[in-house]
Amino acid sequence: MPIGKPKWVGDLRYYDLDNLFGFVEAYIVCPEGIKRPLLPYRCTERGVLLFPTGTFFGVYFTEELKLAQSIGYRIEPLRGYPYEKCDGLFNDFVDTLFNARLLAKQQGHDVILSTRFS
Repeated sequence: MPIGKPKWVGDLRYYDLDNLFGFVEAYIVCPEGIKRPLLPYRCTERGVLLFPTGTFFGVYFTEELKLAQSIGYRIEPLRGYPYEKCDGLFNDFVDTLFNARLLAKQQGHDVILSTRFS
C-alpha cells in the first residue's frame, strides 16, 4: 500500500523497476506472441480499452509492471510518483475484529455484540 507524500521524479530511466513502488509512466514492449496481454491501454481516438501487443506508453502501478515484466514484457520506467511502501497498514484493525469475532463465537453469539476500538 502506498503511503507518505509522493515526490515527482522526472527521470526514472536509470531506476531499476524492482526498486520502485508507486505510479509511473513507462515505455512498454509487449511480445507479439503473448496469448493474453496483461496491461490495458486506453485508445482515446476510438474510445475503447485495448490490451495490445507491441509498443506503447502508459501510466501504471509499479506492481502491475513487475508482473508484466515477469511474463515477458520489457518495461522502461520514464517518470512518475514513487511512494514509500507499507506492509500491514491495517493489521491492528483486522486483529481486533478477528479477536472480537472469535470471542463472540466462543460465547455462542452469531454476531459481535460490542467492540471497543483503540
